[in-house]
Amino acid sequence: MMLLKKLIAQLSIRNRLILSSVLWLTLLFIISTLYLPSLLGQFLETETKEQLSGYMDEIAANLSVDEAGKLSSINLSNPRFQTPYSGLYWSASTPNSLIRSRSLWDKTMQYSAKTHAFLGAKNERLITVVRNLYLPDYNEPIQVVIGVDKIIYKFRQIQDHSFAYKQTGLCFVTGSSKLFHSDYELLNSKNM
Repeated sequence: MMLLKKLIAQLSIRNRLILSSVLWLTLLFIISTLYLPSLLGQFLETETKEQLSGYMDEIAANLSVDEAGKLSSINLSNPRFQTPYSGLYWSASTPNSLIRSRSLWDKTMQYSAKTHAFLGAKNERLITVVRNLYLPDYNEPIQVVIGVDKIIYKFRQIQDHSFAYKQTGLCFVTGSSKLFHSDYELLNSKNM
């Protein structure tokens, strides 16, 4: 420890500033590398749930029930709801009726107590929005579940994380190179 203090004391003010700048940049790079993935993950999950809520509004606007409590089939604007096993699903249920997106094919979304998540047509974990809707002519709640495959969501998350790492690394390298480049120019100007 004493040797380190002596070594630092022998450095010029300029070199001490360079050393402290490099240490601070390294610390900021490490913190951002650890913090950015969780921040981006939270942002992407929130964004995904907001998209699903938009589909929920579309279902609520088109949903109807007859006197016997049977739900009438509806089509949504996103074609992935029509493509079997696409990873984007919805279902609506009453005590007497169940309708679902074509993307579920012959399956239903099931809640798994083991994973604490809904499972899709291929037993994949889903990011879901669940809402009980009430229609004016029907007294029972209509449970609507909309979900998207978590793996598709994770793929988007990985893409965005890799972009964030590249940006953080680029800022670190650019900042360090500018710092060292200015010192190099300063040294060259003093030597001339």
